Amino acid sequence: MDNQDFIKVIGLAVLAWSGFLVWAIKYLIDRALRTREARLDKQDDRLDNHSRRIDDQNQKLHDALLDLSKNYVRREDWVHWVTRVESKIDNLATTITKWRGRK
Repeated sequence: MDNQDFIKVIGLAVLAWSGFLVWAIKYLIDRALRTREARLDKQDDRLDNHSRRIDDQNQKLHDALLDLSKNYVRREDWVHWVTRVESKIDNLATTITKWRGRK
């Protein structure tokens, strides 16, 4: 084997080794990207799940606020209503007393 054949063999070996390294690097990068995509997909699923739960809780809160506005009476409104009812009862009692006095 002469010098040129030796250089060809070494060149071919370096070329093969370089090809192997390029393939290995590409394989590792692809694997890392697939792993990262899988993690991101799982994270997206969790975020969607949390978003749905938050939307459900917001809807429940909205419904509770609507029910509260239907059923809740402020203290001032209650006092005003009771005062009006009591004044009507007092007026009715006064009217009944006047009628009894006339007879």
